[in-house]
Amino acid sequence: MKLEMQNNRSYQEQIGRLISYAKGLGLVVFFRDFKKGDPAAEWTLDGTEITLYIKKRQSKIQTIICLIHELAHHLDHIYRNNREYNHELDAALDKNDKKSRYIVYQNELNGMKYWHTIYKETNLTFPIRKLQMEMDYDDYWYRVYYETGRGPTTKQLLEFRRKLRKKYNY
Repeated sequence: MKLEMQNNRSYQEQIGRLISYAKGLGLVVFFRDFKKGDPAAEWTLDGTEITLYIKKRQSKIQTIICLIHELAHHLDHIYRNNREYNHELDAALDKNDKKSRYIVYQNELNGMKYWHTIYKETNLTFPIRKLQMEMDYDDYWYRVYYETGRGPTTKQLLEFRRKLRKKYNY
């Protein structure tokens, strides 16, 4: 029990550091209860806020990774787009043709370039292999979306997650 409480405190501290990091970038972070149909998290294209939708049984590490994911979009917005509104991405999010899906997929890949930076700059302590595993998972999800026009099936996701656990010994 004592170790569990220390881990819980550690995760709370890590989430706090990520929120402080977000504030330093000019973002406001909101936490909302997850409702059916909500994404796991979202970053506004104007670069003002991140909203995390928390499921009842969601692990703290998953919350941390969702926040890293959205912060990475913001860093890409800063460094690649110079904080300018990305009209091309905005238009692509409303369509489902292959060109639009490619734009979305590339945006996800561009954001992933910052995951390790955020991990290091905020002094996170969960196993780095978990971060890499989630990066591979996101890459897979968005690649399938790009290729097919919809996300992977539950069966595909479970099989891919099994492969990742084996690859990362997790």
